[in-house]
Amino acid sequence: MNLIRNQWKDIVTSKKLLIPIFAVLFIPLIYSGVFLKAYWDPYGTVDQLPVAVVNLDEGSHYDGKTLHVGDDLVKELKKNDNFKWNFVDSEEKALKGLNNEDYYLVVEIPKDFSKNASTVLDKHPKKSNLKYYTNPGANYAASQIANNAIIKLKDSVSKEVTKNYAEVIFDNFKTIAKGLDQASDGAKKIDDGTKDAKDGSNKLKENLAKLAEGTLTYSEGVHQFAGKMGELNTGIQSLDSGLGQLLTGYQTIDQKFGELGTGIDTLTEGLNTSREGHQQLASKMPQFTAGIEQLNNKAQSFSEKIEAVEKVLSSPELANLEKMAPKLDQVKKDAKTFSTKLASLKEALSNRDAKVKSIIQNSSMTDEEKKAAMDQLDSLPKIELPDLSGLEQSLAALQELPDASEVQSAVASAKAQLQQVKQLPKKTEQLYTSTVAIQNAIDQMTSGTNKLYQGALKLQTGQGQLQDGLQTANGKLDTAKSGADKLANGSSQLSAALNKLESGSTNIQSNTSKLAEGSKSLDKGLGDLKSGTGKLSDKLKSAADETGEIDAGQDNYNMIASPVKTENDTAKKIDNYGTGLTPYILSMGLFVGALMLTVVFPMKDPAGRPRNAFEWFFSKYSVLLFVGILQAVIASSMLIFGLGLEVESLWRFYLFAIIVSLTFLAIIQLLATTMGNPGRFIAVIILVLQLAASAGTFPLELVPKFFQVIHSLLPMTYTINGFRTIIASGDDSYLWHQAAILGTVAIIMMAATTAYFAWNVRKMKQDEA
Repeated sequence: MNLIRNQWKDIVTSKKLLIPIFAVLFIPLIYSGVFLKAYWDPYGTVDQLPVAVVNLDEGSHYDGKTLHVGDDLVKELKKNDNFKWNFVDSEEKALKGLNNEDYYLVVEIPKDFSKNASTVLDKHPKKSNLKYYTNPGANYAASQIANNAIIKLKDSVSKEVTKNYAEVIFDNFKTIAKGLDQASDGAKKIDDGTKDAKDGSNKLKENLAKLAEGTLTYSEGVHQFAGKMGELNTGIQSLDSGLGQLLTGYQTIDQKFGELGTGIDTLTEGLNTSREGHQQLASKMPQFTAGIEQLNNKAQSFSEKIEAVEKVLSSPELANLEKMAPKLDQVKKDAKTFSTKLASLKEALSNRDAKVKSIIQNSSMTDEEKKAAMDQLDSLPKIELPDLSGLEQSLAALQELPDASEVQSAVASAKAQLQQVKQLPKKTEQLYTSTVAIQNAIDQMTSGTNKLYQGALKLQTGQGQLQDGLQTANGKLDTAKSGADKLANGSSQLSAALNKLESGSTNIQSNTSKLAEGSKSLDKGLGDLKSGTGKLSDKLKSAADETGEIDAGQDNYNMIASPVKTENDTAKKIDNYGTGLTPYILSMGLFVGALMLTVVFPMKDPAGRPRNAFEWFFSKYSVLLFVGILQAVIASSMLIFGLGLEVESLWRFYLFAIIVSLTFLAIIQLLATTMGNPGRFIAVIILVLQLAASAGTFPLELVPKFFQVIHSLLPMTYTINGFRTIIASGDDSYLWHQAAILGTVAIIMMAATTAYFAWNVRKMKQDEA
């Protein structure tokens, strides 16, 4: 107790101690009070922050209305006292003021601001750009405030423009309702037309069914006709045979003319049959003659192609090819030889090292020499042949070339065949001429046969004339026989054509059936369409009625322009910037106050001879306790009663501030007592680390990783948490948890200081002994 009394006596009687200690009492007040006073509510005075506004907007037209978004914005800003608005008439003047720090923000409304706002329904709409300029180099905080202001300004302009859009849209709803009503009428007409189409589809389905039935009958008729072609061919063959027999009979009659009288009746009957056959033959000949004429025309046009082929076979290139035939055989032989040698070379190169190593192994060299030779062989560069795949393919292709004898034989054969083909047009022309002659002969034969028949009736009176007619008939029958042969060939071609016709009729029948089935699907689809158009008409009518009933007003426009409203529900509202910063600044002030006390007050030297460590410790800590409590009370009172700080609990705020002050004093006492000035320097380092890592300003997650790691090791972390709890939330359990941590730290620091004093007391006693 004597040591404590002496310590206080020294302070009271010594102005060198009393005055500095008294001054130190106000260090936390100076730090926290002055700093917080300067920045207590900076956002509450932003109406004094000068902002320049340049309106260059020229206005525009939208849906029959005149838009002056820039002028409207200026009018709103003049009513707004959030900033000190200065309306400038030129961009140059505004930017000059920004550079001279006359303005902290320049807002420019471009000349196309309203024009771009009117392009909302264009194919490529343009956004209205609201330009702004800041000067962070002059004042970063002011530029941040300006950025936030621009965001709010943009939202305000967007809301107003959207409101105009909504007004135009609602005005057009009546037009839309009228259009929907017209669309409903149109859908009704479509429904009526679909009904007519449905009726037509039914008729189409019925007629297609009849068509399918008709094509079936047609197919059966073609099939029957094709079946009768066999009988026709048989009849033609019979005609041909009969003509042969008739010719023989005419020859016999001519030879046995003397017996004519006895067979006149038979002749008359045969002539009648012949006359009918001639008439049938004459009716077929025009078609046959037309086919021969077409064949002749094709043959004549083919002669031009024959000349082109002959020109190719007679070309110098082909002649040179024949001359090169022996050389071609030699090239094939050389290619084969070269390919064989190339394969051998590749095999030799691939087996080179193996063969050389085998020779070395079997040689009489020593093992060292063999090893050296092997190593030298391995060090030799590998001989890599280039990619010879293309060359090998070319050699294989050369070997595949045809032999010269084959080429020469093919050319000679082509020339010989060409000479035969060249005769084709001439032969065809002769055939056509003969056919025309046959046609004429048949006509004449028919006429002659008729006359012969008439003459036969008059045979009794004109036997001499009959003999002449028989001679004429005998000559014509040869021609008729030839025509009958051609008629038989033509009937074969007709039969083949009928087979194709029969196949085509079958396809027609199949496709007609498919068409009939498709008409059924069409009929069903039209039925579905009619049902859908009826529903469409009803829905369009309903939509027209509902759209026409829309009657929007100013509240609706505002709802579309600003459909979302935010509500901030907080447990404790922080009214200003200073209140939020108080836990950080007050903690810093109390730490600095504790540090300054160690400079003016002797933390180690006792005021007398200490009897024990506890007396020595309490003689010093009693002063620290008194100063620490006063520092906390003075600073807290200034914040509460001077700046108007609002807290959840007044006595808890004072008590926690005292705990914080005493904890800081205990920490700094240990450092200054045990290490002197180096300890004070360490305390300064701790202060700096706490300012960065205690999350007093920005959230912990925003600082570098190192400061996040040491965050929980620093006492200011818990002092800031405690002050925030008292100011904002009032969570007692969390508050006392922070206080318990600080109390534990203080007790540990005081125990360590006491242990240091005990060591010094023991040392002093040892020195005295």
